[in-house]
Order: sequence, then structure tokens, then C-alpha cells
Amino acid sequence: YIKRRIPVTVTFASTAGELATLEGRIHYEVGDALMTGSAGEHWPIVRAHFEATYDPVAPLRMGDAGAYIKKPISVEARQLDQVETIVLDNKRGDLRGKAGDWIVTGQDKKKWVVDNEIFRATYRILKDNQSN
Repeated sequence: YIKRRIPVTVTFASTAGELATLEGRIHYEVGDALMTGSAGEHWPIVRAHFEATYDPVAPLRMGDAGAYIKKPISVEARQLDQVETIVLDNKRGDLRGKAGDWIVTGQDKKKWVVDNEIFRATYRILKDNQSN
């Protein structure tokens, strides 16, 4: 699968804190990206990972608050048929997926949970190993 080129709104944390996502409460650090998706959902991303996987929408520059688009990076995904929990690195929190949600695995082997409706609206299947 690959994420569709749909802009998300990003701010950057000025203090450490915790963000309530659809899948659980996640801790973030100063400088981490605080994301708002197309359905109004929120999630944090560690700054280094964010910079490696998102591009600013012109005329924005990396590090400015505003609209960003996911780089065309393929991921693996599987739909859940029962509840499943993913424990995040560095005691950042746990993500709880329900039946119908998707477990997405990035090229770096990190995993996250995406609500079924959001997944269907924001991801598409890759055919014949195409890259975008």
C-alpha cells in the first residue's frame, strides 16, 4: 500500500506531553510533529521519523507549521479481525486496534494502527510493484 497524496496539518511540540489518538494516548517530546489528518484525527510522530517521511507543501519549509504530504513510501498493511495492541518504542504508549482497523508496517518495521474508514480514504494498493 501507499498513502495517497492528501495534505495533513502539522504543528511542532514546544513542550513534552501526551496526545489522545483514536487508538490510545501517546507521549511526545519537544520538537515532535503533532499531526491532524483529513478526518480530524490526531497523532504525534517523532521529529526525525517525520522529517524522513513527510514533505512540506510549498511554499512551506521543513519545520514550519502547516500542510505536509507523506512521501511516496510503500508500506505493508493487514486488516484486523480482532482487537490487537501495539506497544510503541521508548514507552511512548500503546495503540489498540479494533476489528476492521488496519495494522500498517513501514519499511523501518515500525507499526501503527489506522481506523478502517481513514485507511480506505488515505491509502491505496500498489499494483505490479509500482512505487507511487
